[in-house]
Amino acid sequence: PYPHITLIAPFVGPERFEEAAGVLRTLLASFHPFDVSFERFELFRNPASTTLYLPPVESKTGALNLLHAKCVSILPESTQEFEAHVGVGFFKTAAEGRGIS
Repeated sequence: PYPHITLIAPFVGPERFEEAAGVLRTLLASFHPFDVSFERFELFRNPASTTLYLPPVESKTGALNLLHAKCVSILPESTQEFEAHVGVGFFKTAAEGRGIS
């Protein structure tokens, strides 16, 4: 639907949004800003499909991983491994994805 980097998955349920927002706001108030840019497309092969994605380039190496670690430290519901990326397309085969990238 729109470009984004998922930091926490799964997130908290809707009944905890306000609480989570407040906790995250406090935790991240002193987190130093950084820039993210995107320079190339890559393919990630899943068991049943292939994802075309943009790997981020951070102005401060490791900043997204640190941001993720801080979020998970107070919202341990997250169970997925973190690999920062912006998905831009899904294909049945890698050949289809290579045709776009």
